[in-house]
Amino acid sequence: MAYENLYNSSDIPDICTKCLIEKGTVHHCFWECHKIQKFWRDVIRHLSELFKVKVPLEVKICVLGIYPVEFKQSQTKTKLIDYGLLQAKRSVAWPHLPPVTARHCLLYIRKLIYYYDPRKTNVKI
Repeated sequence: MAYENLYNSSDIPDICTKCLIEKGTVHHCFWECHKIQKFWRDVIRHLSELFKVKVPLEVKICVLGIYPVEFKQSQTKTKLIDYGLLQAKRSVAWPHLPPVTARHCLLYIRKLIYYYDPRKTNVKI
């Protein structure tokens, strides 16, 4: 399908598929929607508790994966936080899949940590 046809396609809904109220722009659907904001707050809260670090609730971190300069963590911890955010983004981007909660995203991370046993290597989380 050509780009022009994709943009003008009648198959793409005009409204947000979560709240069914606002215009479904990418920014709204990934960040501004009140239902998505609750989801992101839960994800960030769970990630902060799991890794014992204050992860800021910012669009740059959650959607783009860009951390502020003052957010200094080990590379391993940052990669695990990225993985949790990736799982969260997948559940937001693919609305046709069964709904995934913030708790589900953390279960993925816990499994990853379980299989990645830091006692087997010299890397600290």
